[in-house]
Amino acid sequence: GTVKQRSEIAQRLAWATGHVNRIDPLRPFRNPAPSLRLYHGTTSRTAEEIVRSGFTDRDPEYGEDKELAASVVLLDAPMFRDAYGLEVVVVDIPEAVVLPYEWITETRSHRHFMVPADVVNEHGRVSNWEE
Repeated sequence: GTVKQRSEIAQRLAWATGHVNRIDPLRPFRNPAPSLRLYHGTTSRTAEEIVRSGFTDRDPEYGEDKELAASVVLLDAPMFRDAYGLEVVVVDIPEAVVLPYEWITETRSHRHFMVPADVVNEHGRVSNWEE
């Protein structure tokens, strides 16, 4: 039926619709962003090499599933510990390209991608991060 536009039920329905849209796990697949800014933490020397020549794949590390293919870890937030010599490389890449490589868990508050280096090098724009 119809609902009066400013009624309490209309307000609740608007909230529910907004909430469902925000938590929809398929939203990125339905409407991928033209570009995501993702971050990769590494050493200063390696960062220079990545910007100059591109990424290379790395094997899964301690605590990661050994069945995972070699890849590059990219995060949607620069969540790296402050450490001497740590550099952050920025990758701007279409969301549709990295979606198949997203590693989703219920405990993360950020997005985590494990993307093959050749995919990042072909589709991403790599640069040094300026805070």
